[in-house]
Amino acid sequence: MKEKYRLLMFILTLLLGVSLAYFPAFSRVRVDILKNVYVLPAAELVTTKTYPDIIEMENKYIKVSLLPNRGRLIFDYLFKPTGHTQIYTTARPVPTMTPIGYIVEFGGYYLSIPWNPRARQPYDLEYKIIEETAKKAKIYIWGKDPLRRLLLESWVSIEEGSSIVEIKVRITNKSRKKWKISLSDYLVVAPGGKLSNNSFFLLPASKVIIGKSEKEWMGKEGSMVNWPQAWMKWHQFEKFGSFSVDKDMMRFPFVGISNLDTGDTFLKLWEPPGFFDRLNIWSWGKEYKKIKGGVPTVNFENKKEKFTLDPGAQITFNVYFYGLRGIQKLEIVNKDFAGWVDTDKKSYNKVQGTRITVSSQIGTSKENKAISVVYFLCKEGEGIGKGVWGWDIGTFSPERLYETHFKIDIDTLKKGKYFLKARILDSKSGVIFEVDSPIFVVK
Repeated sequence: MKEKYRLLMFILTLLLGVSLAYFPAFSRVRVDILKNVYVLPAAELVTTKTYPDIIEMENKYIKVSLLPNRGRLIFDYLFKPTGHTQIYTTARPVPTMTPIGYIVEFGGYYLSIPWNPRARQPYDLEYKIIEETAKKAKIYIWGKDPLRRLLLESWVSIEEGSSIVEIKVRITNKSRKKWKISLSDYLVVAPGGKLSNNSFFLLPASKVIIGKSEKEWMGKEGSMVNWPQAWMKWHQFEKFGSFSVDKDMMRFPFVGISNLDTGDTFLKLWEPPGFFDRLNIWSWGKEYKKIKGGVPTVNFENKKEKFTLDPGAQITFNVYFYGLRGIQKLEIVNKDFAGWVDTDKKSYNKVQGTRITVSSQIGTSKENKAISVVYFLCKEGEGIGKGVWGWDIGTFSPERLYETHFKIDIDTLKKGKYFLKARILDSKSGVIFEVDSPIFVVK
């Protein structure tokens, strides 16, 4: 009996060891290649495969898939904290009329170089896994325009303990001819799997330009209107419509969508900040079911207008995607943090007993330890003010948002313009992120 007991304990210990070794591996980076998924061919090319390689990169927070054989640098993005996809994809699309004509829209993220004008798709691309460790994975993807000999190179990577996917892009003129070209990147988004009544745009601008819309329900094409509009919310985006914002109209280089029904937020950032000239946005709207191939999604296009690329010359830019728990609004975003702080009113009368209600949300794309947050009340033009609220966040990751609500007595405040400043501090009290509220007035 003792020998059987020892043998049983040995087996249980072995199984426990295997389990402990296996489950933490999910927090590490893994790369898999799927070879058994049928994907509709969009072009009659020798290189096009009906069962193309789909590369999956995964860590604790995300699973990202790439489909180079259909020109997709990113094919899907699963945000594990919510269990939902953030990007629209389909392996069996149908021809659909869009603002740029009929296309076969697989979704995902892709570029206009190298572009197959006949198929209205990117050309098939090649790939190579150039880094695969427990801490990081990097995929090199490349392809060339057969007519203009413009070479696209991209490096797609994820790291351990982060929800961000980074895409570095380089385009080189390999021909002997000077080319005048334009460049677009395209992203089809649907946080939570599809947009819902509680989905809305996150756009750091105060004005937008109306584009084409069915029967001009959004307004006259080309007119400039204040942002936000009522149709920033999906339940009021009635039918097909489009709008845009120029780079000098944006406070920061990012765009995103929140879906509060599913608790998802998906963000796109780019750098250099002024690389793209314009951000174009369009959607089928609430009447998507009336459109053949219409889907409850939004299309983002960053466009760089005509520029010259000399023989041997190249251009480079970076794009970043990451998911968050559903956030109610956004003021500032960078690769590590995203957040906002605001007051319940924009104007207060100095009456005894009046209190200012402050609300804030901050999210992160990476794992942080031993961090804290401090809120400062600042008077306009007088620099940093006094700390009015603080909290030791401790461990902070993409799993959750930091949310807070607190009140400030108005009695001791002088009349004037004020704002709140939130600062995230590391373990050595160094500032690693900060965000300001809009101005409010004490009368």
